[in-house]
Amino acid sequence: MKKNINIVCNEDINNNRLNYVIDFINNHPLKPLGVKLFLNVNLNDSDIIYYTNENVQGKIIPLQNLFFSNKKIPQVNLFANEYLLGDEKYYSVEKIKKLSYFFNVENVFAFDIFETIFFHISRYEEYFFSKNHLDKHGRMKSSEQLLVKTKLHYIPVVDHLVYGFFKILNFDMEKRKTDYTLTHDIDIIRKFSGFLKLPKSIARILLMGYGIKGVYNIVNSYFQSLKNKNNDPYYTFEWLFRKEDYFINKIVFFVAGGNTRQDLYNKYYLKELPEIIRKAKINNYEIGLHPSYNAYADEKMLKTEQELLLNFTKRRIKFIRMHFLRLDLTKSFEIIENIGFEMDSTLGYNDTIGFRAGTGFEYYPYNFGEERKWKFKELPLIIMDSALLKNCKGNPDCFEEKLIEFLKLNKFNTHICFNFHNSTFDSNKSLHKIRVFYQNIFDSDLNN
Repeated sequence: MKKNINIVCNEDINNNRLNYVIDFINNHPLKPLGVKLFLNVNLNDSDIIYYTNENVQGKIIPLQNLFFSNKKIPQVNLFANEYLLGDEKYYSVEKIKKLSYFFNVENVFAFDIFETIFFHISRYEEYFFSKNHLDKHGRMKSSEQLLVKTKLHYIPVVDHLVYGFFKILNFDMEKRKTDYTLTHDIDIIRKFSGFLKLPKSIARILLMGYGIKGVYNIVNSYFQSLKNKNNDPYYTFEWLFRKEDYFINKIVFFVAGGNTRQDLYNKYYLKELPEIIRKAKINNYEIGLHPSYNAYADEKMLKTEQELLLNFTKRRIKFIRMHFLRLDLTKSFEIIENIGFEMDSTLGYNDTIGFRAGTGFEYYPYNFGEERKWKFKELPLIIMDSALLKNCKGNPDCFEEKLIEFLKLNKFNTHICFNFHNSTFDSNKSLHKIRVFYQNIFDSDLNN
C-alpha cells in the first residue's frame, strides 16, 4: 500500500464533516508513520478509495449519508452491528440490524466507517437526540447512549476502527501499548472543616447503615483530625499525588467558586489551596480548573473562577473539567474556546466507566453550529472513581474487580485517563480498601 491515500467522493454530502474525520484519522496515534489521507486530490503516487454508493472498480467504503447528510435527521433507532476481521471484532453505527459479517470482502468495506467514527467523536446523539433523555443535571443519560445500550462502552470502538482500517489496507500494524493520564478533582479539601461537619457526617453514616461502630469511627476521626490536619479523611495529598513519570499527563483540577448545594467550595478552600498546589507541582502535576456547578453555561462566572485560580497558580491554566461532568456541547464548548483553554476533559460517564466518545486519545471535538472542529482538544475521561463506585453500589471489592478487568481488556491501542478524588479514600467507611488498591496498581507500573 502506498503512503498517500486519496479518498474520492463526488456525492452530495457535508464535506466539512468528512474532512473532519479524515483529519482525525491523519492525527490518530495508531495511524502508520508517514501515511496520509487526502480527499479528492489528484496525486500521481497514491492509492484510491472510493467513498460512494456507486458500483465502481476498486476499493470502496459504502456511503451511508446519514450523519453526513446536509439535512438534520429525525431521531432514529440505531444499531451497532458486528463485523469480523480474523478473530477481531469491529462495530458500525447503522439504521438496520444485521447479523455478524466480514469487515471487508473483495476490497469493499462492509459499512461506512467514516460516518461511524463521526457519530462517536462528534457526540452526534448528544447534540441531536438528547433532548428527551436528560437527567436532573442536564446530562444525557448514559443508559440512552448507543455504546452503553449495546454494552460496547468498555472498548474504544473508534480506536479499533482506525487500527482495522489500516490493517485491511495491508499496512504492518503492531499493537501499541496503552498509555495513561492521571487526574484528580479536588472538590473539597477537608471532611472536617468546622464543628458543624461532625453532626452532618454522623447523620450520613447512620443513613448509610454503618451503625454505632460507624459513629464511633467518625467521632474518633474528627478528634484525630483536630490533633493533626493530616489525619482528616480527605487530606490524602501526601500520597494521592504520584511521583511516577510514566503517565503522559498528570493533572489536578481545583475549584475556585460555587454557591449551590452541589458545590462543596467554602472559605477554607482558598486558605489551604496554596499548600495543595505546592504539593502538586513538586510531583510535576499540571493545574486545571474545575468550574462550579453552574459555570458550565456561564462564561462570566467561569472566567471569574479562572482568574481567581490563576492568582494562586501564577501560570497559565490550560486544562478544564466541568463539575458533575455537566456539558452543553454548544454553549460549554464555546465558552471553553472563547476563554482560551487548550484542553477539556469532561467527556466521561458519571455512573460507569468506559469510552463515551469511542476513543481514549485526545482529539478536537466538533462544532456543529459552524461545521468545523473546535480550537481546543478533548481528553476523554475513561475511569472516574466515583462513577465506578456508583456502578458498584459502593462495594470496594467490586470496584477493584471491575477496574482490573477493564484494564486487562484495554492493554493495547488506546489511552486511558483516570480521575481519582482525594475524598474517595475515606477511612471511616470500607473505602479505605481502595487506597491500598490505588497505591498498588500504580506502584506496579501500568506499562509493564
